[in-house]
Amino acid sequence: MSQTPPGCGPGPGRPQVTGGAVSIEADLGDMRSVAWRLDRSGDTARDLGRQVMHVDGIPLRSSFLSPFTAGAVNLQMQALAYGPRGLHSLGIRIELVARGVRLGAGAYEAVERRRSAAFEALQLSVGVPVVLTVVSGTAVTSVVQSVTERPASWFTPQGFPRDRDPVADVVARFLRGLDATVYANPGIVDLAVAGGRWMLPPGPLEQQAGQLLVLLRAGGLARDDRPLTVTSVPLPQAGQAARSVGAAADPPAVGVATDAPGDLSGLLQTQSAIAAPSAAGAAGSRVRVQRVVGGDGQARWVVNIPGTQDWSLGSPTNPSDGPTNLAAVGGVAPRLYAAIAQAVAAAMRSAGVRPGSEPVLLSGHSQGGLVATRLAADPAFRRRFRVTSVLTAGSPVSRVDVPKDVRVLSLEHRSDLVPRLDQKADPDTVNRVRVVLDPSPLPGCAPESVIGVHDSDRYARSAAQQLARGSVRDPQLVQWYLDNDGFLRGRTTTYDFLIRRPPERP
Repeated sequence: MSQTPPGCGPGPGRPQVTGGAVSIEADLGDMRSVAWRLDRSGDTARDLGRQVMHVDGIPLRSSFLSPFTAGAVNLQMQALAYGPRGLHSLGIRIELVARGVRLGAGAYEAVERRRSAAFEALQLSVGVPVVLTVVSGTAVTSVVQSVTERPASWFTPQGFPRDRDPVADVVARFLRGLDATVYANPGIVDLAVAGGRWMLPPGPLEQQAGQLLVLLRAGGLARDDRPLTVTSVPLPQAGQAARSVGAAADPPAVGVATDAPGDLSGLLQTQSAIAAPSAAGAAGSRVRVQRVVGGDGQARWVVNIPGTQDWSLGSPTNPSDGPTNLAAVGGVAPRLYAAIAQAVAAAMRSAGVRPGSEPVLLSGHSQGGLVATRLAADPAFRRRFRVTSVLTAGSPVSRVDVPKDVRVLSLEHRSDLVPRLDQKADPDTVNRVRVVLDPSPLPGCAPESVIGVHDSDRYARSAAQQLARGSVRDPQLVQWYLDNDGFLRGRTTTYDFLIRRPPERP
């Protein structure tokens, strides 16, 4: 959890909102829509030209009485239909403009793809030298500062201060300096990841993550071969006994009446609650499923998925671990996905709801957001549940291709390194909105750290400060609250589940 003192929350920075209705995809969609309308207008103009030629001319008897007038009228009708400035020509010109607009949209799209690929190649080529320069420069600076600020007695064994270790002092300065440098320049992380990828076989990041996972499993690490158990557990303040929900015949999950999330800050506070050591700890991963019945009588579900809770490369009992993280990056479905689906289905059975009949919002912090986005894109999960929205906080989800009917809101702190680990800008599409929050502390408060700004509680505080319902001014955030109000306010029943990997047998 963040150690920032009370009252030293985020400063008055404004969130930066991209994607959605102001995305490149929206602009390209507008261009293609204009091209379609132009095509229709061109067709209409040519149809009018043909109709003109079917209009009866001046009667024959009148033509004898005024042949010059009759001839002039016929010539004008032909010119209106097929002349250089006629309706048929106008239709052709309009359709040529439509084709140009359509080709322009396609060319712009191709340029964006090439630019993205070139930028990724550039990162791979400069990542190692830049990161080595930053690290070595920080190390040299730390040594120089330590030497110049300590007494000369450091250089004689007899004069070493008993309460001070010179090596520890240098290491502490180095870590503080590196933290400050990366916090101010988070793009260094992009280069560091690119440098690490340079040491792996070439290929997309997903492929490299999958190859690394295969290597780890070949060495007996990162195993995911033991079925997970899903257990209904009481909320942290309740005292009911845990119940297995492994099959439909098992006892139903226990629902508890709780407050609805209310707004984005409430959703993120739930993430902090289920990630706290008191909620699960090393025993397993706590997933919270909430059924919210809004004022319109419509019921909706919010599924809260925690972030990484165990970074070991073995097979810990908590499946929200490092290997699951690596599998999610590589697009390899870990057993955690099926276990979460099992928990959601158990909650719905307990509420007497048929899975798939009510909308679902998936919410997660860090790895939890990545898992939520993968589930929203997983065909098997989507066939079973009606996912309409995803909320992520501090999650590297840019490489996940989400269906167009799922709306994604991704929150990131400006100096949070984790969302950058997938080395790709968030897709600039209509159904995905990215919000970059300013985590700068108030004047007079302790500076933030790259670790602190990733904390789930820190995201909740930033959301309370910058994304509170009624205070947001960006049209896309206002629209998000309108579209998702039913997930946030109403009568709420909460179900908690503990997902656990059984210990290995000796």
